[in-house]
Amino acid sequence: MKWKLLCEGLENPAGIDTPTPELSWYGPEEGIGQTACRIRLWKKGIPSWDSGWLDTADSRYQLSADLEEKCGYSWQVTVKKGNGEEESSEEAAFSTGIFEGGRWDASFITGGTLLRKEVEIDGDIASAFLSFTGLGYCEAYVNGRRVGRDVLFPSYTVYEKTVEYTVKDVAAMLKKGRNVIGLMLGGHWDLDEKLHAKDVYSQAFYRGQCMGICQLDLEMEDGSRTVVGSDASWQVSRSPITFSSVFDGEHYDARLEQPGWCTAEFDASGWGRASVCSPGTETLRYSYIPPIRVTEEISVKTVCEKDGDYILDFGQNFAGWIRLWAEEESGREIRIRYGETLYEDGTVNTENLRNAKATDVYICKGNGRECYEPRFTYHGFRFVQISGLSELTAEDVTGRAVHTDNTRIADFSCSNEDFNRIYRAMVWTMRSNMHSIPTDCCQRDERQGWLADAGVSSEFGVLNFDLQHFYRKWFQDIRDTQQPDGSLPLAGAPGWPRDTFIWKIGYHMTLRSLYLYTGDRRTVMDNYGALKKYESYMHSTLVDGLIPYDFYNDWLAIEFADNLMIANSYFVDFYNAMILFAEVAGDEEGLSLFQKRREELVDKMNEKFYGWCLDSPLGTGYYGTCDTMAAAPEAMALEYGIVPEKLQEKVEDVLLWQLTKSRGSIQFPTGILTSGILVDCLAHRGHDEVAYRLLDREDYPSLRFMLSHGATTIWERWQYLVGNEMNSHNHPALCSLGAWFFKSLCGLRQIRPMKDGTAEVKLRPFIPEDMENAGMNFRTHWGVIRLEWVKKDRKVEYLVKLPERIRGTVVLPGGEETEVCAGENVFMWEYDKERS
Repeated sequence: MKWKLLCEGLENPAGIDTPTPELSWYGPEEGIGQTACRIRLWKKGIPSWDSGWLDTADSRYQLSADLEEKCGYSWQVTVKKGNGEEESSEEAAFSTGIFEGGRWDASFITGGTLLRKEVEIDGDIASAFLSFTGLGYCEAYVNGRRVGRDVLFPSYTVYEKTVEYTVKDVAAMLKKGRNVIGLMLGGHWDLDEKLHAKDVYSQAFYRGQCMGICQLDLEMEDGSRTVVGSDASWQVSRSPITFSSVFDGEHYDARLEQPGWCTAEFDASGWGRASVCSPGTETLRYSYIPPIRVTEEISVKTVCEKDGDYILDFGQNFAGWIRLWAEEESGREIRIRYGETLYEDGTVNTENLRNAKATDVYICKGNGRECYEPRFTYHGFRFVQISGLSELTAEDVTGRAVHTDNTRIADFSCSNEDFNRIYRAMVWTMRSNMHSIPTDCCQRDERQGWLADAGVSSEFGVLNFDLQHFYRKWFQDIRDTQQPDGSLPLAGAPGWPRDTFIWKIGYHMTLRSLYLYTGDRRTVMDNYGALKKYESYMHSTLVDGLIPYDFYNDWLAIEFADNLMIANSYFVDFYNAMILFAEVAGDEEGLSLFQKRREELVDKMNEKFYGWCLDSPLGTGYYGTCDTMAAAPEAMALEYGIVPEKLQEKVEDVLLWQLTKSRGSIQFPTGILTSGILVDCLAHRGHDEVAYRLLDREDYPSLRFMLSHGATTIWERWQYLVGNEMNSHNHPALCSLGAWFFKSLCGLRQIRPMKDGTAEVKLRPFIPEDMENAGMNFRTHWGVIRLEWVKKDRKVEYLVKLPERIRGTVVLPGGEETEVCAGENVFMWEYDKERS
């Protein structure tokens, strides 16, 4: 059996900074039928620790061995199955580096964007690890070769609190004699640029002078150790990158290249000396998040020439850049402009990028065919306009998709091809907006880690990607921005101080999504204290038991809702989440407090917001006022348990009337914050047919309307807008609707982690009359769940395949519940529209 063994979510990591790493293991598709486990640890081949047998089905374990700094370890897990049979994994490895808070034998240095140091090595190398980072971006080189495939490193963080670094095994890149290690640095923001309106968003990025830190730890075969750290003895120069900006692009003058600058043969006598500097940060922290990488190459679909410029269509909106091959004379300037849409004349429209210039500039060196792709910027685009070339073919350009390399863990397909296109668009949207933080957009002068955008799309995210360490890192950013009074920011990196609750919902929503779909108790515990502190702060701001003010509403909704009803409804959901987290944490006192405060809040909401209006055809049964009768408040009140039981039928009737009758057809009236809640509410109350019609609608406002206008990613707005406004064409918030494909259409209604390390699922597929099949695969922490249904001669065949550590219940038409066990199960029934 092939196992996958991970240490802190990484395969065989080097130089981790924790003495208590989390080990985890995965078996084949059907999972591991584990009832107990045993973990053994070796230090340099010598047994050093043994957990003994642990009576748990959980395949995660927080190591409690006494680990040493800068030491290599190997480990193995043995599991005991239900029949008593034992099975052992292969061995995996990890090494420790400098533990968090430990002392580096290196300093941050500055003075140029190329940094180098010659290193003389005598003897045979046993191990060599290079620890490095930079501000803003950084690449490391050894003997002229790039170290690793990571790009746009390090991660966006709250820089005054945390800067992430990485450690790479470079033993194979070194040799006896003279060696050179080097760093190339790049800025997020041009220091000489005049600050303008967009600068409000620049605070998420590093805006100081470029600097780097690097430490080479060598161990020789004779046991001796040497450390080479960055200091004032390093040499510095300027790279060919003369300008770099996250929003505006990169300028590269190939005439300034210094070939071989990081090799021993290079003459660096004209280089200057580095200056030691301070990064102004509290903590250097090891980067456990999957790196940003080039994950896919995309071919050009069409090339058109207009007035000497070349306009390229890649047929897909994505985040990244292009790789260009050109042969021009020295000094020829090539300008590469990126955009999501075209003007009517066929040129690239950049109006919706607002102030972002989104333009890369390459100046040719002129000695034959040259290749260029940027290093220290990225763009969101489908179209590219290139000027300055004498000729261009499609083979001269390749699109490079760039994002955090989170592993894809699911797939979905069905007989409705538009649903398949919507699903693919959502996956591309999520990928495009994973750049060490979950961003709201990837193209304009914003690209922030807004909490709300990330929160509402988080369920679709964890259903499709392994986001455990991606979200853990982002939660650290949020904690880094929490104020002493407990208040939280609007965006995770760094803080936005506006005092509004609605846009901070992403913290509890994302943590809940991660826990429910992965069983990650550790991350709940890591964040529970910060969330308790935030609850205390929020409770202290209430007036008459309610949130008294909120700037935001259901953002970009078709109809206007009462913003205080929206805010307080989300506050009820916050308490729903805190009750769950208190149960996970075993905090009985907190559990009792949150239950009490939730009940008080619900009572106040029903007293304040339950409406009655003689002038309305609804009469009563809605939440809000005569001026703010919208679907979102009813959906939230029903979904979050605000509506008293005796009023639920009436409120449900009002919601259905609003969705199906008030506008003359079934259509979305909601915005980016509550559309997902709306379809969840409909599904939970037996109205999947209405949710299906909302999602399958072709005209505005709908997802299919986006497809009809050429969308390959999900938009920010329901409207098709291309002007200089807030209208991103690659925006993850409405990906919240994609969870319905898994939960309703395929039937994964509920997944619940259990304390013993297993999970339980509840399955009930919705079978639309005009669809023939639907199916999904979802690799969970417990194994792969496969659900698939197909119609055959007016009968439905439902395939359910569960891994060993998941048990479940299938709800058949008519409400009959049947237990389902691990392995492959097939259920069949006569199709009846009324019972589907």
